[in-house]
Amino acid sequence: MTVINPNFPEKKRAARGENRPTQYGNISSTRKRQLYILNSGSPAWGITWRVLLICAMIDLPIWAYFNFVKNISMWEGLQQVRNEIQMKINPPKTAHNKEENHLKIEAEEANRKFLEKRMEIIKKETIAAETNEIKLAEPKQFKGAVYSWNNEKGVRIFSNTGFPKDGKYTDGKIEIQ
Repeated sequence: MTVINPNFPEKKRAARGENRPTQYGNISSTRKRQLYILNSGSPAWGITWRVLLICAMIDLPIWAYFNFVKNISMWEGLQQVRNEIQMKINPPKTAHNKEENHLKIEAEEANRKFLEKRMEIIKKETIAAETNEIKLAEPKQFKGAVYSWNNEKGVRIFSNTGFPKDGKYTDGKIEIQ
């Protein structure tokens, strides 16, 4: 079967031996395009009908199962399925989990009490420091001999270990005993 091109000129078609009339006859090319679009339909409608058909093929068996087998509405059935899945994923807390939670709460309370006591101590120390109530530690007095001398450059040096054994020094004194 030979396919007739409606845009092919009549004279060339006749020269090739194709004398059959075209589908659209002798009408303008813009009208031919309009008729082609009208006959073919919009591609969006084809996709829309296919999507609706697929959704119906999925939803109808689910609706029939819940309506005829379970005797509940589809909405209630889907909620039950959702709840069952959530129970499998997040099981309810058992006694073991409650004990762990209790221990965790006790640990948090002990930590909170420790921090509160520590904050009280810090507050007291801060207030005491601001009011100068803290007694500074008394400096410890060194007990023993302190040796002093002038080095080669004339700088006075103090030591508690003794005079240098190598090097020149002048004016060596034992100052405190």
